[in-house]
Amino acid sequence: MLFIPLLILAIILYVIGHRVSSVLIFFFFCLNGFQIVPYPDVLFNTHLGISKPTDFAFLYVLFLCFYGLNRYRDFLPRNLLTRLISYYTLLLLVLMGVSLFYYHVPASEVVRTIRPYFLVYAYFPLRRLTYEQYNKVVYALWLITLVQSVLFVLQAATKLPFLADQYGGGPGDFIFYRYYNYPKLLYLAAYLSIFGGYPFHSPLLRKVGIALFSFVVYLTFSRAALAEYLFLIGVGWVMQLGGRYKRLLIVGIPVFLLLMSAMGVVMLRMQGGRTATDIQRVMAGDFVEVAQSEATAEFSIDADATLIFRVAQAFERALDVSSTPVGILFGKGLSVEGSAYTNANFNYYIGLTNPETGGVYQLDTGDISWGLLFLRYGFGGTLLYLAGFFVLASYFLRTRKWVAALYEAEGRASAPHSLGLALFVFMMMVFFNSLVSDSLYTITYYLPVFLFFDRPYLFSGNGEVEELKAFVPRQ
Repeated sequence: MLFIPLLILAIILYVIGHRVSSVLIFFFFCLNGFQIVPYPDVLFNTHLGISKPTDFAFLYVLFLCFYGLNRYRDFLPRNLLTRLISYYTLLLLVLMGVSLFYYHVPASEVVRTIRPYFLVYAYFPLRRLTYEQYNKVVYALWLITLVQSVLFVLQAATKLPFLADQYGGGPGDFIFYRYYNYPKLLYLAAYLSIFGGYPFHSPLLRKVGIALFSFVVYLTFSRAALAEYLFLIGVGWVMQLGGRYKRLLIVGIPVFLLLMSAMGVVMLRMQGGRTATDIQRVMAGDFVEVAQSEATAEFSIDADATLIFRVAQAFERALDVSSTPVGILFGKGLSVEGSAYTNANFNYYIGLTNPETGGVYQLDTGDISWGLLFLRYGFGGTLLYLAGFFVLASYFLRTRKWVAALYEAEGRASAPHSLGLALFVFMMMVFFNSLVSDSLYTITYYLPVFLFFDRPYLFSGNGEVEELKAFVPRQ
């Protein structure tokens, strides 16, 4: 019951026009209380069917969408993102129908499972922000992530629970411990700083942010995440240089590859060569043997971290999904982890240990996105989901090109920063990180990019803002 008054306050603030505070409360719910609420599973539970922060976010979006439809004639704009959300809605309706009438999943479980998916409708209330309100929201989220990063560093150094959902605590490197509860907007804030110029009114604070965010990425002690982060910075840097700097590209690409190779050697030494072994086993197809065998104990698998474990886990789910035509198209239904239906219909052997039951989690495979995608959407639904994801990512990439074309048409130097490039690189990070997290499956990971869709602006280092509405092609 603790947060119901906060939800009501957020809705009232939006309606009366105080939308900065309202939207920040919405993201407070989306991002697990900004990871500062201790015991979120307990404190967010109302015992009225609302038990997670995202449930509060869903109610916020639901109410404001009804309000917006009655208040604004253009509440549903005719643009690319509206079309994508419409197609996604059709997919969700099909998944609900299959779950209810083919798999006979209890309706209460279907509703509980699908609620977070409808957070995509947050785009419609978010787009009603004025430019000033939007700018304040983005800046506040950036500062919140900066503070969270400081707390994460202190946590890694002291082993004290400064952020919620603290788990891990094993030895990392030097004096730091390894934890997995890094700030949820870490990568978005980092790429906005590097390529988008945030915060654009303070170059010094921007540099501090880049350094701190990059240090937090290192402190995750994730070989894959660090390699992806640096690789995408290199990719973004090459894309930012453009055609006028071909000589720099000729020199820069080999240097970048050399640095990446050197970093890979160092990381392999730090991890005792385990990464290379994992990759070799995956390429050799060992995960197939693991997924097809019930006697998984005879395989040497580090269930907490290894790539072979994650791929085997996703492959086991994929084998089950492929057993029926309906499963291939639309997955295995929208049931809830630990329910009577799930316990009766799922019996997977590979997964992280559920401390409550002593068995493995059947549905909540949070260390890789693909098992979740196959189970919830099927292969057909996953392809549609990925198509929408990449269409959205390509839109942000196109805005970078529109900015560059505008500058070239006016005879000016290359754009100093590109918001579109920052968002594109971030979405690629979400995709690449899908092998080691549920980032691609969990919409709240990339939901904040919806803030930027209607504003393909360029931010320069001195705070200059240029609007491109007249130049951007029809979506």
